[in-house]
Amino acid sequence: MTLNLVGQVVNYAPNAAAGYEGDDQAECSDETNKSAIYLHAGSSFDVDDGALPGGSFEWYEDYGLVTETHWGTGQTLTIGAGQLGYGVHNITLVVTDSQGVLDTDTISVTVADTAPPLLEVPEDVAVVTIAAPPIQVDIGEAFAADECLPIPDDAITNDAPTDLRFGAGETLVTWTADDGRGNIATGVQRVVVNAGGGPTSIFDAIREGIIELQVALGHAHEEVSQCSPAEACEVDLGYLVESFDGLIMMTRDAMMMARSAMEEEGSEADEELAMILADLEAARMALLEAAACLDESKAEDADTEALRNQAAARIAESEAILKDAAAEAAAMDEDPGEPGAGEDDVGGSDEPSGPGEEPAGPGEDEVGGAEQVGGGGTGGQRRGLCGTGTILMFMSLPLLILWKVRLRF
Repeated sequence: MTLNLVGQVVNYAPNAAAGYEGDDQAECSDETNKSAIYLHAGSSFDVDDGALPGGSFEWYEDYGLVTETHWGTGQTLTIGAGQLGYGVHNITLVVTDSQGVLDTDTISVTVADTAPPLLEVPEDVAVVTIAAPPIQVDIGEAFAADECLPIPDDAITNDAPTDLRFGAGETLVTWTADDGRGNIATGVQRVVVNAGGGPTSIFDAIREGIIELQVALGHAHEEVSQCSPAEACEVDLGYLVESFDGLIMMTRDAMMMARSAMEEEGSEADEELAMILADLEAARMALLEAAACLDESKAEDADTEALRNQAAARIAESEAILKDAAAEAAAMDEDPGEPGAGEDDVGGSDEPSGPGEEPAGPGEDEVGGAEQVGGGGTGGQRRGLCGTGTILMFMSLPLLILWKVRLRF
């Protein structure tokens, strides 16, 4: 006990010492602290009262201001995740002794953003051109997101030519996303311009694409045919549909280039490409029908086997139509101004049927030797997406064939 000169007991003020467990700053997520923040008053003391009870410790933010916030009481304090917004927070510890005398200590808790943004660059681009480079290429758009704060659109940049005109060969485009808080993410996109081969190069690319699709369809047909009715059929036809989409886009691009860059000489190439395009779209339609049949089929369902037979038949149909496209693509002459020799009016080949072959009789399925629509049994009575798609597809095939005949003449 300490007395002053007149015999009064002297009370010493407590000593407040706030502390913060963890890193110097809290990481931001969704504009708030990503994880909990742990505060403590472990080194605070009072010489008169000794150990102070928990009620002697109060925690405030913006202490003494109109924005003052009381966070809690106790020698330790946990501020949960998502409680503090992005930026600097002044947290004050107020320690009061048994005589009402107090002391304060303020620390700064920073909710910061130190992580780079997540950047997704566009897919690589490869184009074939008849025109002399440089040519304009659509490279797409990048996307960026940040765990802490939104990223403005103008914070995503790239070093591509300002007019988006690229020369022949490969160009690496570097995309950059800057969150404005010192964090930068980068990604690289490949842009390839194939030139110098003239129209032959894109024709070769179409031919090669058709051959690759034929191989992939053959594998898919075999896998579907081997699916057990008692088990789920896990054959994925989605990637084949995407491959068809890419080849169809390439063929359309070739038609546009034939019309714009080859003038009168491009008329024959335009017609041949149009027939190939019609075959590709018809083959894709058959493949979509096969995918619908597989989606409807379920293990241990009464219609499972019939639906999978339908799926196999539709894949076989797609293979047969693609065979026509391959014949038409192979018949395309190196000189796009001249039609290929030996072409048939419909289907791209005038080769006669093999020895002993007879035309299919009425009601028989003439495409790829596949089974009739419906696959037999109860599957033929089903009218789901699979059955409806089959009807629409067969209704559209004569129109596609008539279109090809018109183009040929």
